[in-house]
Amino acid sequence: SMTNFRTDISKARGLGSAKSGVQHFIAQRASAIILIPLCIWFGFSVVTTDMVNYDATYDWISSPLTTFLLIFSFVILYYHCQLGLQTVIEDYVHQPFLKLASLLLIKTAALALAIFSIYIILHL
Repeated sequence: SMTNFRTDISKARGLGSAKSGVQHFIAQRASAIILIPLCIWFGFSVVTTDMVNYDATYDWISSPLTTFLLIFSFVILYYHCQLGLQTVIEDYVHQPFLKLASLLLIKTAALALAIFSIYIILHL
C-alpha cells in the first residue's frame, strides 16, 4: 500500500467549518433552556386549569398570553427535536443520499408539525 504523506490540515481542507457545529450545539442547548420554563408553565397550567371543563379549557387557550406561549412552545419544541435528530443522523447515517433524504424529511416534518400546531391553536 502507498503511504499517504498529506498533512492533517490538507486532509481537513474542504470538509467545512467547525463553526456550524458550534452554532448547532449552542442552538440545541439554548432551545433546551428555553423549553424548561415553558414546560413548567404548561404543567402548572394543566394542573391549575379544569381541563375536563370545555369552557375553562377554551377560555385558557383563548387568552392571548396562553395562545402566544403555546405557539412559542411548539415552535421551540419542534426546532429542538429537529436539531437532536439532525445530530443523530449526521453521526450515524453514512450513506450521502440517505443522510440528505433523512435530514430533509426531518426538517420538513418539523416545519409541517409547527404549522399544523399553530393552525390548530389559532382555530380553537
